[in-house]
Amino acid sequence: GFTSAFKVPGIYMETVFGAGEISNASAPLKCLVIGLKGSTGTITNDGTPKLALSKNDVDAIVQVGSEAARMAYQALSESGVQLWIACPTPAGGAVAATATITITSTPTHAATGEWRYRIGGIALSGATSTTVTQNALATAIGAAVNARTELPVTATVLANVVTLTAKCAGIRGNQYILMQDTTLLPSTISSAIAGGASVTGGGVVFTSGAGTEDVTALLSTISSTEYARIAFAQNDTTNLPIIETWLNNQAAWDVGILQNGVVGLNTSLSAATTLATVTMNAERLQLLAMQNGESHPSEMAARWTAHRSVFEQIDPAASSQYDGFALTGIAPQTQDGDRWTTSEQDTLLNNG
Repeated sequence: GFTSAFKVPGIYMETVFGAGEISNASAPLKCLVIGLKGSTGTITNDGTPKLALSKNDVDAIVQVGSEAARMAYQALSESGVQLWIACPTPAGGAVAATATITITSTPTHAATGEWRYRIGGIALSGATSTTVTQNALATAIGAAVNARTELPVTATVLANVVTLTAKCAGIRGNQYILMQDTTLLPSTISSAIAGGASVTGGGVVFTSGAGTEDVTALLSTISSTEYARIAFAQNDTTNLPIIETWLNNQAAWDVGILQNGVVGLNTSLSAATTLATVTMNAERLQLLAMQNGESHPSEMAARWTAHRSVFEQIDPAASSQYDGFALTGIAPQTQDGDRWTTSEQDTLLNNG
């Protein structure tokens, strides 16, 4: 092998035969996800990233169902990924986003049925009996939500109203989507969902989330280490210029830390093109846009970043193979009107 005293320039390689499949811990291109942790997460805000090799690691580091955890779940679904997690300090006075489900019914029903909802693209359902009351049904829905600890929300119930609250407070909670399907409910039971703006197909976005953290301190902490591909939950006009400047400074000739960042968005074409051309417009940042995508944008960014970290390690020119690639684990769009048309795809590509 080479010693630190060897100074002859050149390209030197070694072939290792029979090395076997690469493991999560030895993948050379690091994938880093940056999002908010829950209150019980052991990682230090604005501190050194932590390596996560399993869902159990993730849940201990950032708390099950937190924004950072859900990003990590998506990243770990990519075989061979070396996953690191970092968390910024939440905004002071941040408020968690909410949405509500209100059940109204008569005391009895002629037939049984089924309730169905999707929260952030994750489906939940349950049966309704012929004697279920509106308050009892609301309680059952709330219990079903809380039993799914990997969800990004918790539920509280007051009489016939279920309130869903994002586990991580802040403005990005408003990007979660609640959908309902009432087709299997008896005619004597009705369900009304409320939040922010309506989305196609009978859904609403969460509302009233407030507070935008600042990633500056965290980026300073991680500046001495290269994380080749980084998924940022932050997709706002305050943090993206900070991230862009940081990535460019890291790539300067006298620093030489080359990294790519990825962010997601699940709003309109105009919002995506404005963010891409006005706020970002940076070759080291990639924007994924999915109109009314039910999976949270941060999860979309994490899933894609993990895939890039693995495949670009194998083939640096892997981008030529990405056309038409399906992001497994990301909820597909259920409404034809939300899918980008050919013309819209062209607009997005010309503004990227």
